[in-house]
Amino acid sequence: MFYHDLSATYLNTPDWHGNYFDILFQRVQQTPYLKEHRDWVEQNEYGMNDRPHHAMWSAIVETMPNIFTALEVGVYRGQVVSLWGLIAKHLGKTPFIFGVSPFAGTNDTVNSYSKSLNYLDNVKTIFDRFQVPFDWFTPIKGMSQQQDVIEEAENYAPYDIIYIDGGHEYESVRQDIENYATMLDKGGILVMDDASCNLNMPPFSQDKGYNRCWAGVQTVSDAVRDFLEPRTDFVHRFAVGHNRVFEKTK
Repeated sequence: MFYHDLSATYLNTPDWHGNYFDILFQRVQQTPYLKEHRDWVEQNEYGMNDRPHHAMWSAIVETMPNIFTALEVGVYRGQVVSLWGLIAKHLGKTPFIFGVSPFAGTNDTVNSYSKSLNYLDNVKTIFDRFQVPFDWFTPIKGMSQQQDVIEEAENYAPYDIIYIDGGHEYESVRQDIENYATMLDKGGILVMDDASCNLNMPPFSQDKGYNRCWAGVQTVSDAVRDFLEPRTDFVHRFAVGHNRVFEKTK
């Protein structure tokens, strides 16, 4: 499995990060359903991240059991949750997908989001566009730090995948790590978005015609360094640009 290749070869060096970013970019370009999904996301402004992350998610979902659970903290318009479903459908797997989000325009010191969009309708739109069953998705509506939201998410735990892409301020990232990382099952995968500023990334560039190796947000990266890296129940496996992949080992 490609996930194990990434994990086994990982080196925190500019060459490794740059080379595998390019390899993953090409894997998306050469996989029609991944390319179509990412093209549509970009054309319709349905998400951020970089094209290689589609191949990263494909590698992760490939490692999942035939029935698996996945939680995204910070859903936006549904790029990642629909992608999980799309990959699972192509692999013949059944996912139970959950999303913590206000499903409304919010802002912090790093990002602001439009208050004119119907975010939950957007999620349904991208599921429908790629013929992913929308009943695979369960929204958990509210801010990720709300106690009732945390408790609802706990009701569906443990998860096989958790992707944290919520608030970008240091304190909110700390809280998301502390509140949600414990909901991951042993052997599960935790992906932290915008988290690679403290790694040995090559300089960000667009020399190859695409955004290459943007490292993320410093406040998020520092919170991951301070509150996730020291934990003994997680191991950092690899990074793809600003997405860092951890595995829960106990």
